[in-house]
Amino acid sequence: MAASTRKTTRKTETFTDEERTAMKERAQEAKASARRGSRADKAAG
Repeated sequence: MAASTRKTTRKTETFTDEERTAMKERAQEAKASARRGSRADKAAG
């Protein structure tokens, strides 16, 4: 695994609000993509 080039100065192990927001958005995108994918599979089958 490559070493991270991101320098962190915080000492907590929790996610920032920005990171939480990004994760929530990604989860919504993944769910939407999965729904679209299953509909496309049913139409093709």
